[in-house]
Amino acid sequence: MKYRAIVLDIDGTLIFHERGRPTEACVQALHALKERGVLVIIATGRGPFISTPKALAGLQADYLVCANGSYVVSRDGQVLHEDRLDAQHLERLVDFAEARGHHLYFTFEDAYYLYAKPPTPQQEKPKKDEKKPSFILDGRGVLRHNDGMPYGAFCLMPREDTLRYCAAWPGLKMMESQKGAYDICSETSDKAVGVGVLLEKLGLSWEQVVAVGDGENDIGMLARAGMGVAMGNARDHVKNAANYVTGSVEADGVLQVVKQFFSDDA
Repeated sequence: MKYRAIVLDIDGTLIFHERGRPTEACVQALHALKERGVLVIIATGRGPFISTPKALAGLQADYLVCANGSYVVSRDGQVLHEDRLDAQHLERLVDFAEARGHHLYFTFEDAYYLYAKPPTPQQEKPKKDEKKPSFILDGRGVLRHNDGMPYGAFCLMPREDTLRYCAAWPGLKMMESQKGAYDICSETSDKAVGVGVLLEKLGLSWEQVVAVGDGENDIGMLARAGMGVAMGNARDHVKNAANYVTGSVEADGVLQVVKQFFSDDA
């Protein structure tokens, strides 16, 4: 078999807003690959706490490449790679977000921590039944970073502000994960870097990898993989970085990839 591993993005690839879990058929197909000796690797902008089998309909990946390559961990919890933000960028990001009224969350091992948000109008009252997900905690005043710096951040802001920040203080990557929302990580990190570190530890080459994704933060790994596959719902510049375009996430494009590139006669 030519390909020894499949690397999968989550949001927009395995799931979408209206279907928050991979399909049962897709999970079964990926587990069948594992039984045949193919490694299943998740590469996501998410933190590890929301990339678990419970969050992915029972899908048990062999390795997680989280926070856009800044945190790589095995299924048994062994940390294989870390690339944390530094204190200077954390402070600058908080000041920048607060001054412009942007939501800003930092990604730690256990949760997303909110560090900045727009002021709430006095007349606006929170809904009684409104509950935050368990993986989002209020970090304002908590100083969570005193126990270890975050692996990345997530901010809601216009593109012009990402350009403004990066021009003033180089050293970070800001990649659009959805309209008006940006993943932030160290300039030395991205999914391709994290996957590359993992492949080296495993003794595998990029040529032995099928990588599947739909977003701006997937371009690096799609371009390097032996078979880079863009989802049908990806934007054109993402598709242009890939070797192949599969069906959309709504059409279970990942399942199509498994059948196309991992069948016995592939």
